[in-house]
Formats: sequence, structure tokens, C-alpha cells
Amino acid sequence: VGAPILRPSALVVPATKWEFLAVTHRSQSFRTQSAFKQVLSSRE
Repeated sequence: VGAPILRPSALVVPATKWEFLAVTHRSQSFRTQSAFKQVLSSRE
């Protein structure tokens, strides 16, 4: 029963994270973008 609930949450969390990063990028500008790119590079 828990698995079906976790799956939507797993999709919702990244979506919210992307929205938050987009807003943060707009408000804080270049530094946030650079830091975010470094995070993505580290993950890959």
C-alpha cells in the first residue's frame, strides 16, 4: 500500500525542487545557476 503513495511523492518532490530552483535562480541570479550546474555535474 505504501509503494503507490511513494511513487507520486517521488515525482512531486523533484517537480517542486525544479520550481524552487527556478524561483531561486530568478531571485539570486548567477551564483545560484553556477552552483546548480556544479551540483548537476557532480551527480552525473
